[in-house]
Amino acid sequence: MLRQDLRQGELDIVVGLASAAPPDARHQWSEEMVWVRGPRIPCNEDDRIPLVSLGESCVAHRVAVEALNKCRRTHETVYVSSGTMSVAAAISAGLGIMAVARSRSGIRGLMVWEDGPLPKLSDIYCGIFIREDGDRIALEQPADAICDTLQPQSIPRLTKRQESPATIST
Repeated sequence: MLRQDLRQGELDIVVGLASAAPPDARHQWSEEMVWVRGPRIPCNEDDRIPLVSLGESCVAHRVAVEALNKCRRTHETVYVSSGTMSVAAAISAGLGIMAVARSRSGIRGLMVWEDGPLPKLSDIYCGIFIREDGDRIALEQPADAICDTLQPQSIPRLTKRQESPATIST
């Protein structure tokens, strides 16, 4: 929807997440997905997995469900909210677990579940898209600044202007 608005000239810049690499992004990178949990989440090998989610349209939710379905783990979405702080509170309170990008997993009260009884998650891709027409410099400069802010520093930045990854120095 947002990329359609971008193509129609209604938006200038779009930042989006996807389960596949976006071919037409000005900037793109992959992000490792991890399971996060609170300190009080009991979950054994055969238990139904309680999921906390930002909704079915959220790429993290889709990646989590796909991974659980692939290994035939039963699961149930137990809490849905549109706010990051709300889902973090639900996870911290022990309602369930959630898939998030490792670079965004540092929310207070949550921990990455490295050795849990859960399947490995597929990576997701972040893309920054700019409108095709208009003042290129006026669009490219803020898109580049957004990339510098959002992109994990340990991941090489890929742009249309580069043939191979470049290292970001901090």
